[in-house]
Amino acid sequence: MTQKIRRSRFQSFFNTGTTMSPTWSRMGDGITTGKINMNPKTTEENYIHEDTSSMSVDSYGPNMPIKQTAKAGDPVFEAVFDLYQTRAVLSDAEKQILHVYLFQTSFEG
Repeated sequence: MTQKIRRSRFQSFFNTGTTMSPTWSRMGDGITTGKINMNPKTTEENYIHEDTSSMSVDSYGPNMPIKQTAKAGDPVFEAVFDLYQTRAVLSDAEKQILHVYLFQTSFEG
């Protein structure tokens, strides 16, 4: 029998530091949604000898749009608000997110 996994068993952490000196802050305070979209990049081809198309997944472009109530002092909100205030673009606007699957007992990668 399969068991449902609660969202609380899947934690997300936002790097509020730098790539060279990361500070992992748990996302959650004030955040009401955080669905991960994998956004697969695909190639679809319909060969002349087939009635249906063939599709392959070439890569992924994941993102995680969130809705968050602003809470002064929350490190995740402060880091995101800083990106907004400085109008960060390109690599200055890139941040790291780490997902931890608490429901897994082992990792095979």
